[in-house]
Amino acid sequence: MISEEQEFGDAVYTSQCAVSTHCENLKLDVAPIIGRSILDDTRSLTETTCHTCCHGDLCNANCSASTQYRLKKDCKDLRNTNQASGVYAIQLEGSQEIIDVYCDMTTDGGGWTVFQRRVNGSVDFFQNFSSYENGFGNVHGEFWMGLKYIHWLTSTAQSELRIDLMAADRSTAYEVFPNFRLSASPNYTLHVDKGHGTAGDSRGFSFSNGRVFSTLDHEKSVDCSRYLYEAGWWYSTCAWAYLNGKYFLPGTIFQGGEIKGVFYHEFKEYEMLKETKMMFRRI
Repeated sequence: MISEEQEFGDAVYTSQCAVSTHCENLKLDVAPIIGRSILDDTRSLTETTCHTCCHGDLCNANCSASTQYRLKKDCKDLRNTNQASGVYAIQLEGSQEIIDVYCDMTTDGGGWTVFQRRVNGSVDFFQNFSSYENGFGNVHGEFWMGLKYIHWLTSTAQSELRIDLMAADRSTAYEVFPNFRLSASPNYTLHVDKGHGTAGDSRGFSFSNGRVFSTLDHEKSVDCSRYLYEAGWWYSTCAWAYLNGKYFLPGTIFQGGEIKGVFYHEFKEYEMLKETKMMFRRI
């Protein structure tokens, strides 16, 4: 949700959206959302978009259907006119819902929609199923987008997944997985093909292909989220890649027993990683 305090630079945009007195008092109209995305004359904004932008119950009744702007549907849709990585507003295709997403516009041609990011342990990933379904954290920092949004965005078009990793010594690796998608609620089953890249995938993320998403209160695996790893993941007795674990001091090495940290076995075995990023892009 966009707030009154956010700034969008010096760009000026106009709109046919006749806002109510309530919206005028908030000093908001449709312009901030447009500034967050890109101009496009192909489709009108919905009344719900106007309402969301204005934060007011009176906005719907005063939103003109002649508004000639629309939000983009994902980061690839934004790529042609937005070169900088950052947070953008998108409107889910076939829906009136607007969400903030982080777009990586520089890696391998850009257009990646980031759905998971770990950088410093500021966000606790030991969350319940509802939190994993709806998303948590700060899209400007550490966050999890939300299973329902990942499903929505990967169910309408063929997508590829990319995982980027950084170790304590700042060495990096990546892996790209074709045909990435999640099934619908309540299982959010992972579907992904074998990966290719520098991180490795003989014992990597694709080991979890075909597994449902499990959390402590939504246990679908063999007790991995309860007794071993604790956070939500696609466990498969249990995992060779686990990026939602507890954030330990990067470089810490676990040897046997319970392994609850952030690791990718084929890259650094059970050494705790410094940074991770998971993102997808339409083909």
